[in-house]
Amino acid sequence: DQQATIDEVYESFKKFCDEADAARIAAEKAEAEKQAKIAALTASLEELEGLVAGGKASENAERIEAILADWAEGKALMDAALVKRYNNAFFKVQEINKAKEIVEEVPEGTDESVRPELLERLKALADTDVNDMTHKHLHAIVREWEKLPLLEGEDPVLQEYNALRSKLSIKISAYNDDAQKRFEENSEKLKAIIEKVKSFDENEDFRELNKKVRECFLQWKEIVGENKFKYHDLWQEYKAATARFQEMQQWENWHNEKDRDDLLLEMDALTKEAGSQAVLQKLKEITNRWKEIGPISAAKLQEYRDHFQSNYEKIKENCAAFIEEMNAERVKNLADKETLCAKIEELVQNAEMFWKDKYKAMQEIQENWKNIGMVPKENVAALTERFKAATAAFYAQHKENLKQEDESREANYEKKVALCMEAEALKESSDWNATSNKLKQLQDSWKSVGPVPKSKSDEIWTRFRTACDSFFEKKRAHFEEMDAAKSKNLEAKKALCEKLEAMEAAAQGTLDELKAVEEEWKAVGMVPKDAIEEISNRYNSVYNKILDRLAHVDSTLAQGLDVIKEKKTAMIDKVRQFAESAGSNQLADAVRELQKEWRELGFCGLEDMDLYKQFREACDDFFTRRRDQLDIQEQARQNNLQKKLLLCEQAEDLLTDLNEQTVAASMNKVKHLRRLWKDVGAVPREHSEKTWKRFNMACDKVFAFGRKDQPEGAAQEGAAPEAPAEA
Repeated sequence: DQQATIDEVYESFKKFCDEADAARIAAEKAEAEKQAKIAALTASLEELEGLVAGGKASENAERIEAILADWAEGKALMDAALVKRYNNAFFKVQEINKAKEIVEEVPEGTDESVRPELLERLKALADTDVNDMTHKHLHAIVREWEKLPLLEGEDPVLQEYNALRSKLSIKISAYNDDAQKRFEENSEKLKAIIEKVKSFDENEDFRELNKKVRECFLQWKEIVGENKFKYHDLWQEYKAATARFQEMQQWENWHNEKDRDDLLLEMDALTKEAGSQAVLQKLKEITNRWKEIGPISAAKLQEYRDHFQSNYEKIKENCAAFIEEMNAERVKNLADKETLCAKIEELVQNAEMFWKDKYKAMQEIQENWKNIGMVPKENVAALTERFKAATAAFYAQHKENLKQEDESREANYEKKVALCMEAEALKESSDWNATSNKLKQLQDSWKSVGPVPKSKSDEIWTRFRTACDSFFEKKRAHFEEMDAAKSKNLEAKKALCEKLEAMEAAAQGTLDELKAVEEEWKAVGMVPKDAIEEISNRYNSVYNKILDRLAHVDSTLAQGLDVIKEKKTAMIDKVRQFAESAGSNQLADAVRELQKEWRELGFCGLEDMDLYKQFREACDDFFTRRRDQLDIQEQARQNNLQKKLLLCEQAEDLLTDLNEQTVAASMNKVKHLRRLWKDVGAVPREHSEKTWKRFNMACDKVFAFGRKDQPEGAAQEGAAPEAPAEA
């Protein structure tokens, strides 16, 4: 009577399985196409490098353009190392194309043929959708444009160039803002998933809990997509949140054991069948399914492994007729493992690669080694010996790297001990602001110091934190006392306000009485920050009312108030004038002096509050403009820094292919680069000297190479210019 329900469940399950298989096949197809594209681009990159290195770029220009077009389309698929190789080759092609244009002076008329081409490239770039490479393409065009003679005035070509460049800058800025906005939105979604996982109760039904965790993981993958490295820190939080489901892992181990039992039963039956292609195929399927099953408990791992291996060997014996086919596969496995051995040997010889990256690459190689099948028996001994020798050499080198890191950790420990001593010397200080800033500097320095030995990490951190906490606890207690005093001061000032309000209500009070209240007001200390404006406005309002009333019957007082009013009006106008040149340090000091003078002038009657509001708005406008101008100046220096770093890279690139045939052209290029360097403005002070030394060192090396074949004094034209003033 339940058959109809069972059939409905089965059909639903069958549909689910078919959809899952279709999705898997589509994903495998897409991955295969991606890998084929990567392989094709890798091969074309090697071809491009060969053409450039062999000096065949000119006669193969069409092929090179085709390769560059393919890479422009598929560059996003490639890893960082291959992209860097491609960029190097691309810039060498550009250098070859521009080699004839590098002369001591730009020939007249050159811009007539180059500018239209640059404008066309700029138009094409402006009409395409912005991506991560758009900024680099724009930078390359701007760099070539700036090599041409300067255009001035209302030149239509210059106007068109500026319009296109502004359009692109706006699009790029919008693209970057949108990307940052998406990142922040996704981060909030991921944080919500983490909080959701943290709220799960591990005591509820395992299957339901597993379903919830799985759904959260699928949501995570959907949000992150291909940009998983951007969200690395949040991923660590997610893993920490899911680590508590240990009991679920036990259930998974049990479930995996049941799956392996089913496969072993299938293999038991397969051992009794006669050898055939179908049996061999079935064995391969079972083997793949066995690998796909998740982990089981360590106690039963060997038992299951032995049972599987025993059945595997029996089935292979039954399939002896098909061993020849398997031997072909073993030959392929031999080639793959020899490639891995070669990679390990390359890692050992590579002195430039960071050792942690080398260790990660070694782990990947070892994992790949495990995943590759057997090789011909006659090659096992030699291959194993080669693999062990390469591995031993790598780990000997790795051990030395660890030793150096241990020494570095000990040095870091000594630095942190010194920081602890500085913090401990400050913990009894009562100079709250200066000491707070100093401790914050020490905390920043602590963060910049690398790791220390693990055995000492907790102890040294506790010592440092205790010293900092001791000071900040005393500071907190001090300011709590001050807050209590401020509350009393507020009550005292309220009483003075009430006194003035009573005087005003009764139309009483003399100027001397008013001044006496003012002296009392000044004698009262500070009040809570959130009450400053309210109590000040209350006091100022009633004070000015009384002052204005007294001025109506006292002409001398009225004249004095008018003088103060005129001075304050002039001060407002002066600050507004200063705002037009807010970047000046002298004007900033002048505004601060005016603020001080304003406080010393005193009140001027009913208009005083409005004048103060105008004065404060003018000052705020001045300092807002000043900050904006300083930001613009800093951004200009950052832009100049990027230009100078690019010049450094160009100068260093000349050293790559420097020889007797290219030295003359390289020396001319250095002269050109130095002229460009002089035209670039100032950079941030902290980068100035280091950048200059880097550029000048590369230039000097080119001229040093050129001078060895020239008479003494012949190369003086390329002598290094003086260091820029900013250095």
